[in-house]
Amino acid sequence: MRGIAGGGALDYTGGMRLGLLGAGVVVAVSGSTGCLDRNPMFEEPLPTGSDSDGATTKVEGMTNGVLSTTTSTTSEGTTVEPGTTTEHEDTHWPLTTTSTSSTTTGMTFVMEMCGDGMVEGGEECDDINPDIDDGCIDCKVPRTCADVRQFVPNVDSGVYEIDVDGMGGYPPLAVYCDMATTGGGWTVIERSPREDPIGTALFVDAAVNSNLPEEPRFRIKKEAIELLLPHVAEMRIDCGGDDYLLTDAGAIFSGEGLPVCARATVVYKEARLKGYALTDTELCTGFHGLAEGCWGAWNVDEYSQQDCGLPPHPWNFMVPITSDGADAFAVDASALDNGQMMPPIHDCHEPGAVRVVMLR
Repeated sequence: MRGIAGGGALDYTGGMRLGLLGAGVVVAVSGSTGCLDRNPMFEEPLPTGSDSDGATTKVEGMTNGVLSTTTSTTSEGTTVEPGTTTEHEDTHWPLTTTSTSSTTTGMTFVMEMCGDGMVEGGEECDDINPDIDDGCIDCKVPRTCADVRQFVPNVDSGVYEIDVDGMGGYPPLAVYCDMATTGGGWTVIERSPREDPIGTALFVDAAVNSNLPEEPRFRIKKEAIELLLPHVAEMRIDCGGDDYLLTDAGAIFSGEGLPVCARATVVYKEARLKGYALTDTELCTGFHGLAEGCWGAWNVDEYSQQDCGLPPHPWNFMVPITSDGADAFAVDASALDNGQMMPPIHDCHEPGAVRVVMLR
């Protein structure tokens, strides 16, 4: 990932890790000749060669989700196994096959059942209980809050457990999922209040209450964000009102490697400020926070657009919206909107404001 000050755009793709291992099951079934009806409850003559006496196979019944059958043959040296296919026919069964002799074959049909406590078939987990916030939802493991929303539509906002790296070694992570903003499915990675801001750039590994995702002051570890990035597309910054910034998720570590307090261009899909809206636009953005001696963590100063070679006051064509020099969208801003202008103070500078950074 690299940044270019003075009007250059940031490249967000270079440092992203892709192709994380997901949960999966591979089942191999081998067979020879014969054809098995897809209906498991049947009695059917099996072909056994030219000297066959008409041997049959019979399903004896089902117990605890398991079907058992045995077959035998009377022809010399010929046995047909249930579950084998001819040409391109597929039984679509998860089969476990064992052989007891040259003339007898046993077959066990395992019925996949979500909620029985056993991980089998295409299941990723199975913890018996119906809870949707404990990391196992309908026998699937959510990687993001968008997964939670997909697995259980219309679910409420709240704390859920996700597994950001699937089968990897990173432990499950409790996060707050915003299921209300623009369709929901947002994974909150930082919450910073104006009265007690975190005040450092988003690329700084400065976890705050990382195991308490409902706290007003909260940020997950940088490693967790890195593992989350391959599964998300968008990043949103807002303070609970109408003002917000929306950009690609890969932009979250923008400014890393730049000189302290340097600004660089970020391309925003949407940028709204006090009723004025921009789409697919470049804005000169500051990344370091007040705790690092800069203007405010992730701020957009209307006037300072010229630092990146862009015209000032982009929202209203050379007319300022916020107070002169205000570092919009930073709750730790060195220059707050003073409220003397119309429209008044924007969302992130309101008393009691809490800025949220989230990924989807």
